Amino acid sequence: MDTSGRLTQFAEAFYSGAELPPTEAEVVSYTLQIGPIPTHLPDRHEVSSQSVSLAADWQSVIIHDCSGEAVKHYLSSLPPEGSIPLPPSLPAGLTEHGRTSSRHARRTDSGRPSSFPLVGEQWHTKRDPGELQQVLQEADALVVLVAATASELELSEAFSEFRRFLSALQAARCSARKVGGFPVFLVLTQCDRLACPGDTRPIWESRVQARSERAYAAFEAFLRRESEPELPPSDVRQTTLAERAEAGEVAVSGGVEEWTEEGAHRLLFTPFGHLDLHVYAVAARCPGFSAVAEGDAAPYHVAELFRDVFQAAAGQRRRQHQVDRRLQWTIRSMGAFLTAALTVLVVLFLDPPRVEQPTLAEMVAGYREHEPPPAERLAATRLALHRQTLERFRDHTDFWQLSPELQGFVLQRLREIEDYRALRRRLVSSAGPANCRTLAELEQLEQALRDGALSIPSGHGYDWSATEVGRWREKWLHDIAVIRRAEQQLQELYRDRVRLVQRLMDVDHFLGSWREEANVVIQLQEPPYRLEEPLPGAISVPDLPVGQGTAVIWFVPYHFEGVVQWREEWRRWQQRLEALRDLADACGLTHGSNPPTPLRVPAASGLATSAEGPAQRWQQLQQHYGLYLSQPALWEASQFPERIRVVLQDHRSRFLRGVGRQLRQELQRQLGQVNGLDDTPLRWRQVAELLRHPSGDVAAWGKLLHVVLRQGDLQAAEPLAELAGFLSHESFTLELHGVDVWLPPDLALEPPRPDGPLVLKWAGPMREEVILRFPQMGTPLREGSGRLYIFQAEKMEKIQYRPGDTLTLELPLRAGQETMRLVWDRGRSASYQFDGIHQPPRLIRADGRTEAARGVRLSTLAGSVWPVPPPLWYAVLNP
Repeated sequence: MDTSGRLTQFAEAFYSGAELPPTEAEVVSYTLQIGPIPTHLPDRHEVSSQSVSLAADWQSVIIHDCSGEAVKHYLSSLPPEGSIPLPPSLPAGLTEHGRTSSRHARRTDSGRPSSFPLVGEQWHTKRDPGELQQVLQEADALVVLVAATASELELSEAFSEFRRFLSALQAARCSARKVGGFPVFLVLTQCDRLACPGDTRPIWESRVQARSERAYAAFEAFLRRESEPELPPSDVRQTTLAERAEAGEVAVSGGVEEWTEEGAHRLLFTPFGHLDLHVYAVAARCPGFSAVAEGDAAPYHVAELFRDVFQAAAGQRRRQHQVDRRLQWTIRSMGAFLTAALTVLVVLFLDPPRVEQPTLAEMVAGYREHEPPPAERLAATRLALHRQTLERFRDHTDFWQLSPELQGFVLQRLREIEDYRALRRRLVSSAGPANCRTLAELEQLEQALRDGALSIPSGHGYDWSATEVGRWREKWLHDIAVIRRAEQQLQELYRDRVRLVQRLMDVDHFLGSWREEANVVIQLQEPPYRLEEPLPGAISVPDLPVGQGTAVIWFVPYHFEGVVQWREEWRRWQQRLEALRDLADACGLTHGSNPPTPLRVPAASGLATSAEGPAQRWQQLQQHYGLYLSQPALWEASQFPERIRVVLQDHRSRFLRGVGRQLRQELQRQLGQVNGLDDTPLRWRQVAELLRHPSGDVAAWGKLLHVVLRQGDLQAAEPLAELAGFLSHESFTLELHGVDVWLPPDLALEPPRPDGPLVLKWAGPMREEVILRFPQMGTPLREGSGRLYIFQAEKMEKIQYRPGDTLTLELPLRAGQETMRLVWDRGRSASYQFDGIHQPPRLIRADGRTEAARGVRLSTLAGSVWPVPPPLWYAVLNP
């Protein structure tokens, strides 16, 4: 029954399309009394009795109505999402909800929502408008109306506000620990306006379904695009009746869903603040179809929506009541428990239990009976506890009344603890085997561990083998033996390597596989083992102090003094072998792999080709052997064995002759000489001018020759500059103090001996001959099979020798009755005859026969001044 007339006003406004009078209130609430529909109209005398029985089945429903504009205004006053926490009171958005249940509502053309009339007899009274925030907190269900005829833009705007509203609502309910499963209904209204002229009911229903799916698809896409963690898209989905019926949430009867107790019970186990969203498509009236009777134009799915809303709201209210009841019982239980606990504490405080304390003798005896083994009681984590216990026994007033046995036990255990701690301190402060670098240090440490300061005190029966200190000592002793073996192994390895290098260097040629064997030795792995790997037989004790329990690694013996000495010796021999290999490669003395050979002996056939050219040789030398140009000592022949030095000396001689031949040809070309260089002072001065500022191939040959000559003498002068300086002299100062002459016994049938003084004759083109005599001094000296005779000048006289002067030495000899002369008058050059004393003399017999005096040696005495031509001069003069 409608006592207020409001339902009639709603119906007339709805069916006529008129608008309800506007209201300025934010929320307008209505209280409805809903009861069962009677099966027949009662008589007047039955009304009073039936009203009493029916009143018990009626229920009170409060509907709160708010317009979309009010919600928009409220949402616009909220802070931006994510900037500040949401307030406990949440706004509503485009909703109409009730305290126990909410009826379906629609939005009119003016945008203001209006309520549909309820089915059955009812009374309603208008309540005072309330605040929207408070309404949202008290609601049991929420209905959101969206016009089905709205455009895509309008739907997007509505969904944007709806998403923000749901996010805020869910966050606030979760923060307030509200029971989960709050029902929210998204309703597409005015579906009758989707009908087109000529439509049948199935066509219209399919269009409604398509519109519903399109609207939901747009809403789902919007949520998928802009969803946030507090409102995941998976929580908002349209559930079909079949799916919900299969899940046991509802029962389906005639195509209409009915809520079940199982579905409501499931919502008891949802998270705090969880929202349960449902989507409906309704119409207040079906459009008129040509194929449908006039009486069938009834509301479309409106009654089903009302029923589901009421059931969901009732279930939400029941769950809230259950939660409140359980919370009250929980609080009461906690209060009872705290009261009981406080009572027990008060009783224990006022009347504590009395325990009889044991005597000191009983405590000591009990401690001795249950005493753990040394490995446990002397452990670092328990040592202080046992020490404190024993000290309390010792400091007890009744200690000296104990039996001697118990007193001795306590004192002996205290002494053991002190000895243990002292030994551990000494171990900590001592350098372990890994810190030793000599065998002497290892031996000293081993002596200390066995009989010295690091040994276990004797005479007390300490069994510390399983303790930390005992295992520490045993590990050190084991490490000493392992390091000793590894150190000896490394020394033997490096000694074998040195012997291998020495064997490779004790050769007189570099042919065959010498180069490959040398490469293998040069490329031996260094260090021979990975230094971070443990030694063979090394052990680790993980529970020792940091750095003491790890296994000894190869790094330790690798840096022992003896190993370091042999390793450095091996490196020196390895460097020598590598330098020798590179030198032999550069000189072209090796076979295999065709390395660059810039120092090979120049070919004897004319000037070199482009491959033989000195410029290309010098470039190869710089590119492949640049190290030895900056460190020439690495190629010094004196560091190699004698047999190698002989091979290198032979190569230097041949290289010198080859370079001399190349230079002679180049000088002939530059001086225009066809048949060789003239041996005249003038020609040699011209050669000096060319060598003073060399260029082209001459300069390149000079640099290559200098590199080769420095192998024999690091102080060797630059050959071109040395030769140019020699040839530039106008004169040479000669001052001969005396000579030594060694005569072999086979010059004649009888051993020869001097038969007069040694005579020096010097004459120039414009001066008279000068004769200097050198008589024999003392008796001859026997050297080998021959004799050494010493001749000293009668008077000291200097000679200014000019190129082109004649210079000879003569020594008369007698062998039995035969007389003969040794004459030094034929040097390699007619322009520099002082070179003659460095050449073998001629033996002129009495009958005039001349022969080479082989084996005769002459050398000047100390203090004499006698020029020696540069080696390159001999090579250029007589290639």
